[in-house]
Amino acid sequence: MAMMMAGSIGISWISIIMLVILLVVYITNYKKYKSGFTIGLVLFAGLLLLQNILQVYFYTTSMQAYPPIVEQSTFMFEVIEVIAYGVILWVTLRH
Repeated sequence: MAMMMAGSIGISWISIIMLVILLVVYITNYKKYKSGFTIGLVLFAGLLLLQNILQVYFYTTSMQAYPPIVEQSTFMFEVIEVIAYGVILWVTLRH
């Protein structure tokens, strides 16, 4: 297992955990407020969660097919993504 792909998988798992937390908060807010905006947030977080679960699957099963340059860019994209999820999680949980 290449080091960068292992890092990408680890960061994807962190993203999955963050998205599950966001999804729980958004579902709770939907039950409380019944707002169309919150249902949009539920769908948005749910689709991103599905994307990250699929990423972990494909990274794990197809790792040998990734050339080193793709491993590096994939890792950088995963880092940026988890930072973005961290920002939205911080904003969501702040109040």
